[in-house]
Amino acid sequence: MSSKKQFLLVIILSLNLNFFYSNFIVKSNEIHSPRRIVAIGDLHGDYKQTIKVLHLANIIDDNKNWSGSNGILVQTGDIVDRGPDCLMIYEFFEKLRKEAEKVGGKVINLFGNHELMNLQLDWRYVTPEDINTFGSKKARIAAFSSKGYIGKSFRSSFQVVAIVEQDTLFVHGGVNLQWANKGIEKINQLGAGLVEKCTDALADGKQKVIAASDEISIVHPDGPLWNRKFAYNDDKATEKEVDEVLEVLKIKRMVVGHTVLGKKIKSRFHGKVYVIDVGLSEHYGSNLAALEIIGDKVREIYPEERDEL
Repeated sequence: MSSKKQFLLVIILSLNLNFFYSNFIVKSNEIHSPRRIVAIGDLHGDYKQTIKVLHLANIIDDNKNWSGSNGILVQTGDIVDRGPDCLMIYEFFEKLRKEAEKVGGKVINLFGNHELMNLQLDWRYVTPEDINTFGSKKARIAAFSSKGYIGKSFRSSFQVVAIVEQDTLFVHGGVNLQWANKGIEKINQLGAGLVEKCTDALADGKQKVIAASDEISIVHPDGPLWNRKFAYNDDKATEKEVDEVLEVLKIKRMVVGHTVLGKKIKSRFHGKVYVIDVGLSEHYGSNLAALEIIGDKVREIYPEERDEL
């Protein structure tokens, strides 16, 4: 096998597919720092719950318009699957992104493992109702391609990881030490390369994607989209790795979605990791929660606390 081929792997797509990704790093706004950060977890196709949690966190007003001033909204991935409304939610985030930018705010969308699954035409968790919102299976595939609305949004506005206000890392699954040593910019570049190749394949109707092995590693079980280690493990070795990750990336904390540990946000390893997937969608019980970070102050927001905001 040639040296060139040794670094290439083939992804066999489930149907016909296309994939793409964005490669920017979110940096602090020096003018008004620290800014208010609000993070929400997996939405899984539930538009009504999406609106409720954004309103709960004072990110949108009663007319569903941006009300977060110069704050930053981070959604940690898995907008799609299990519910019927992914298209509406993707469109709504694009609307909010434009409104936020006009007043100095920012909307950050991260890829979840389910975004990548759909780019690979892994439709195990796609509902018939979701397909109907696109009109047909063919139209849904086209929407996720590089020529479609969602595919274009993935390429321009989504990323794998983000460090916000210089001290908080946001990612869907988790960044272990191996990935931390690659650096945030490299992780996003690898994700962007894979998404680009997949979305192009969808647009071209190809069933195979040729991608570098390090790009494909984004979707491995220990990659940033699938890793559950920091949500599940409690041993000293895992805490040591958390400390090493924070040191390498020069951050104070990591915020992840992906893993439901109950109806409340879980703070782990003395506030070094926050697991914010609370099962927000109807599929998981319609539990509302958001995480607020302002400087060194971290607060969990629930419906019973709405009046305090």
